[in-house]
Amino acid sequence: MAPQLEEQRDLIGTARSNNGQLLSLIAELYELRESYDALGLADDSILDDAALIPLGTTRADLRAARATWDMVLVLFSGAQLDRLTRFARGM
Repeated sequence: MAPQLEEQRDLIGTARSNNGQLLSLIAELYELRESYDALGLADDSILDDAALIPLGTTRADLRAARATWDMVLVLFSGAQLDRLTRFARGM
């Protein structure tokens, strides 16, 4: 096999592996968001910044993270998620 072809295959294999890891992280993020909501944390007014300081965060940080989680999950949904899944599985 030509060295360039082998290098291309290695790169594609690495990309597929990383893509699979990304899909796992997206699934974990979805579960985290569901747990977050189940605990009532979607309404962050129940939280006190003083209680969050030992965790190294604030309500504002949590609110910003939640907004970002939502954007990431929207980005990686529907057809986009299907494409990533097909690539990761090699279909």
